[in-house]
Amino acid sequence: MLGKHKPFELQRMMVDVIRGGCLHKVIIGGVLIGDLVRLERDHIVPADGLFIGESLKLDDDLESTINEENPFLFYGAKVIDGKGCMLVASVGTNTRLGDLMKQVTHVPEKTPLPAQIDKVNKGTQIFGLSISILILIVLFLRFMLLKEDIKSSLPDLKEKPNAIKEIMDAIDKIVMKPNGKISTLTTSLATLLVGVMEGIPFVITLAISYWNKKMMSEDSEQAFAQEPFACLTMSSVTSICINTTGLCMPTLNSVPVGREIGALKNAGFNITLVSEDNVSVLETIALKCGLLPCPNAMVLEGEEFLKFSNEERMNKVDQIILIGSSIPSDQLTLVQCLKKKGHIVAMVGVKTNAIPALKEADVGITMRICSTEMARASSGIIIGDENLSFLVTILRFGRCTFKNIQKYIQLELTMNIAGLLITSITTMFCGYSPITSIQLLWANFVVSLLGGIGLLTEPPTEELMEKLPLKQTKPLITKAMWRNIVSQALYQATISVAFQFKGQTIPGISNKVSKTIIFNSFVLCQVFNQVNARELEKKNVFESIHRNPLFWVSMGVILILQVAFIEIAHIIVGNARLNWVQWFSCLLAGMVSWASDWVTKCTAELWNCLTRLLGSHLRTINIPLDSTSNLELPLTHP
Repeated sequence: MLGKHKPFELQRMMVDVIRGGCLHKVIIGGVLIGDLVRLERDHIVPADGLFIGESLKLDDDLESTINEENPFLFYGAKVIDGKGCMLVASVGTNTRLGDLMKQVTHVPEKTPLPAQIDKVNKGTQIFGLSISILILIVLFLRFMLLKEDIKSSLPDLKEKPNAIKEIMDAIDKIVMKPNGKISTLTTSLATLLVGVMEGIPFVITLAISYWNKKMMSEDSEQAFAQEPFACLTMSSVTSICINTTGLCMPTLNSVPVGREIGALKNAGFNITLVSEDNVSVLETIALKCGLLPCPNAMVLEGEEFLKFSNEERMNKVDQIILIGSSIPSDQLTLVQCLKKKGHIVAMVGVKTNAIPALKEADVGITMRICSTEMARASSGIIIGDENLSFLVTILRFGRCTFKNIQKYIQLELTMNIAGLLITSITTMFCGYSPITSIQLLWANFVVSLLGGIGLLTEPPTEELMEKLPLKQTKPLITKAMWRNIVSQALYQATISVAFQFKGQTIPGISNKVSKTIIFNSFVLCQVFNQVNARELEKKNVFESIHRNPLFWVSMGVILILQVAFIEIAHIIVGNARLNWVQWFSCLLAGMVSWASDWVTKCTAELWNCLTRLLGSHLRTINIPLDSTSNLELPLTHP
């Protein structure tokens, strides 16, 4: 398996050590200065030291040969041929690699997107819990003040405040109806708590895994994503640093590599080529890519770079650094400087001494064969050998995944907010909710899982590659998303609450039928709103909908399951069965959400146009006045 060993696991690997004249088996982390370590094929060099023996071949530095002329061994390299011993000179943080790792300033435990997802999840939980507490207070007051109207036999708590048994009986009668069924209070509280978005991180993680596998399957060289969110982070990368030293020189001098780096340039990246020795290789690549290896060259940032056509881009200078030679600490400093300037950095390295730069970068990338095992273990993405153009594929799928996650969160938030509004309003005014906890649990299941599959598998579009890299500071939920969420939630809450209060005035609509229609309309609104969520800003939500068959399958399965749920609920718990006219009414209520979404986006577009026109008009008539001038209105006399 590629990159099968993590750094911590390497520390736990066993090595043969001669200590005090005896042979011992110790873990790599237990090797001491002065130990004599036996090295054979596939062994990891456990420390820095001097080689004793004929020769060794290591995977580091393009199969470097260790012998009497070059006796120095450094921690992290892997023996690929030969055998011998090593006298340990330094271990742990005192090794060359350990000293470099001390300079790594920031290795985030969690990338921005998972942190934002957690924030959305916790915010929704807090909101749902707050509404639950509010409804609990309102319902308790209703039960206490209106207990005669609801024929409740609650004891008067004011007369016997110390009667624990009667207090418990009161709570029991609030929670349970006289016939033993769960009361409205319990249902309402359960409904709100069930409506909290516990499933979002799970479904999104599944989607990221799906896209990672689908994306990597496009690489014939068996690319591999070790960190699930690494490919997603690539959607925000603005600068790529490529260490050319460890890569195969014949391939680097070939035309295809020039095209690959050119493809990265066309995608809007800032490209930085660094080398430890062969500057001429960099010059060759630079010329083939349309880059000019000038130290005083103009640097074009991504936003400026996208203004040019493809042919112009190939003739423009993006960014190329020729440090003549570059030591590992320089690579680390380069990554740190780029990050301080606000760049999201991807580092392509292959040697063990590139590990600090790989760790410091937002995304560490290595090669399948050219990279050392330690380097692969420290990277987030492993790609096919020399296949640099595959980074563009990772970028495309990363942006697609991020966009799909936004679509899914919009759908989930709309459903949860609408459900909370319907439940809270109807419970406060009527004393019960028309949507039960089981029904809301069902809606969350079918929409979160099946609807999520439909949205999270939307394929990437070419338009994604024409946009600037996603900013890590950009909120996960944009203003356009909040606009869509609020408008749809208000629409769903309005029709449900209106039917709750006025539905039974329609001939043939009983209380049972009214509740079933409200629940059915609520679920169908989510089904049709799934189509709206495909486009966060565009009015045409049906564009390219044929490209994703899973979307149609998910919608069809939800509709079939919803019909089955209504019929089964009628048989098991005695809920109302709807006739075809009532079903059509529910479908119509769901389809109106399309018109509501179109009107909302048209209104927002018109408002933006008016705002721009007004701003342009104000700038046109704005006359700057000199601070020393003293203009006064002329006095007029009748």
